[in-house]
Amino acid sequence: MTVLVVDDDISLAELLQDQLEAEGQSCLTARDIEEAEWTMQNVGIDAMAVDLDAPGRNPLEWLEELCLARPDLTKSCIVIAGRELEPEELVRVKALGASVLQKPFPIQDLHQAILRQLRERASRSGPSKRRDVPRILRDSER
Repeated sequence: MTVLVVDDDISLAELLQDQLEAEGQSCLTARDIEEAEWTMQNVGIDAMAVDLDAPGRNPLEWLEELCLARPDLTKSCIVIAGRELEPEELVRVKALGASVLQKPFPIQDLHQAILRQLRERASRSGPSKRRDVPRILRDSER
């Protein structure tokens, strides 16, 4: 499965990429929404972590548009917030089926949240596709 991390904090994105790849996941990074859009047009993405304050287009509006085309992907999304979300923003994020992680956080929390989203996505896709789930996810379900 392939994870896309959209964050202009390069060190955070690369740290997460290293952790996920060490566990057998494929992880790509994008510095802004435009780069994320380009990546998604060229690579199949299974889960995302998106900084709510990423540069470029409004990330929340982008996720809402993406939800129309790929609701499965927004349900496999973690919204990273460097500030307290306004109540209206929180309602919009929850309507997408996404999770929220507030900065600052230990990198392990984001890593675990992404693995949880991938596990949930695999269970929604049914037993016939379960063999496509990386071993680390199957082992962590025990």
